[in-house]
Amino acid sequence: MQGEGNAGTRVPIVDGLRGFAISGIFLVHMEELFGAYWEMPHVHSAVQATVFALLSGKTFSIMALCFGFSFDAIKRTMRVGVTDFAYRYAWRLLILFGIGVVHGLLYAGDILTVLAVIGLSLLAADRIVSPSRLLLVALCCLMQPLLLVRIGAALAHVPLPEDHIVFGQALALHGSLTQLVEANLLTALWRKWQFMLLSGRLFELAGWMILGLVAARARLFETAATWRATYHYVLAGGLLTTVALYLAWGMIALPGATTPPLVRDARLLIACLFNTSATVVLVLGFVSAWETRLQAILRRLVPVGKMALTFYILQSAIFVPLIYGFGSGLYARIDEVDAAICALVVVIAQTAGAALWLRHFRYGPLEWAWRAAAALDGTLPMRRRSQLPMIGDWNRTSIM
Repeated sequence: MQGEGNAGTRVPIVDGLRGFAISGIFLVHMEELFGAYWEMPHVHSAVQATVFALLSGKTFSIMALCFGFSFDAIKRTMRVGVTDFAYRYAWRLLILFGIGVVHGLLYAGDILTVLAVIGLSLLAADRIVSPSRLLLVALCCLMQPLLLVRIGAALAHVPLPEDHIVFGQALALHGSLTQLVEANLLTALWRKWQFMLLSGRLFELAGWMILGLVAARARLFETAATWRATYHYVLAGGLLTTVALYLAWGMIALPGATTPPLVRDARLLIACLFNTSATVVLVLGFVSAWETRLQAILRRLVPVGKMALTFYILQSAIFVPLIYGFGSGLYARIDEVDAAICALVVVIAQTAGAALWLRHFRYGPLEWAWRAAAALDGTLPMRRRSQLPMIGDWNRTSIM
């Protein structure tokens, strides 16, 4: 979720990945009817199952990868000391957190607050100079240490408190806007963090952020053409691993009220590892396609990536009122296929709209507002005819 910065600080393939991620997030949100789907009697369709298998959980990880990558870009373009950078970066994340809180009043599944909080861990990770140690930290996060502890405790017959993921959105169907906002503020916020912790998403996102930092330091995206053979092997291995994990996940019975904690946590661990492996496949598949004639098509996602924050908020602002009961109540009149078609149309429209907007402006509206607030400077140039910020301006590089 970024805006446009100076051309020298942007990496088109990363913007393209971010554009792909924000488009995929919207497709998943539409299949979930922005959470309303889970409060209705439902039967999974082939379309929805495909969308969830390919994108759910993976697109947020890609966003976290880009987040970590941009952290390094910001640090390299700032001409300040380490301490000053930490304060400025934390201030920027605080603003993002505030945007997320406001967004969360409308849509309980907001991810901005989560990215902002986990983003603080990058300040600690950045102190690790050794690439191998930094990579090890990322892999430890992706291996889901909390779930491993719970599984180990279950195998050792050590009792642990029973934890159940509760993240319902019943008010999306029948509640008023006031009731929805109140519930999102008072109960959904802590339930979201409970979900993020118990589902493994917190460690997953942290791991991918740190991997983004690793990739930025090694210039992996900028020099992708030079390690093509390597990532083709990794891509092939990732595909086999993803299929194997998916089959293993399907062999474990769905968790229920009487499911032993060991079975429940083991299934959740496999699901997390599947998401990680599938994310590797998506990222490397995108990089591989970028090095072919498909780059001409994928480059259309670059403007979307530069305006990801604007589109993320705009999608909720438009479709939550359309879908939820306090608005048009479309949740009762559209199915998974209708939602997918609608999402694809919107993705095409936002791709065209982003390209048109960035012909005249350097940033998306919210990207500009974020930068202006972070710099405490409302005169930050937005239109392209304005003079570009000077090299070294910390605020011109985005972090999402």
